[in-house]
Amino acid sequence: MGGFLWGLLGSTTTLANGFDDKYFKPIDKTQDMTIQVKGKIDEVIPKRNIEFYKKSEVSDDQSMLTIAEPNQFWQDRYLVIITDKENE
Repeated sequence: MGGFLWGLLGSTTTLANGFDDKYFKPIDKTQDMTIQVKGKIDEVIPKRNIEFYKKSEVSDDQSMLTIAEPNQFWQDRYLVIITDKENE
């Protein structure tokens, strides 16, 4: 569902072209301002300005992404949240 682009100083994770959107969970971008996930949030893809959202840990195995600026945050249609735990 993703790919890697290698740069001089490391790597950047990106969404691959032609991915299957059936693996995405639909949300109401006008109402859902928080997204809770299993594990610690490592990365948000595609990259977004950190001013548009906040990451916080709810517990040892749960994190929350809070969207502060929905219009700017959702300029990209899809969102992938990479965590340190496997999603079931």
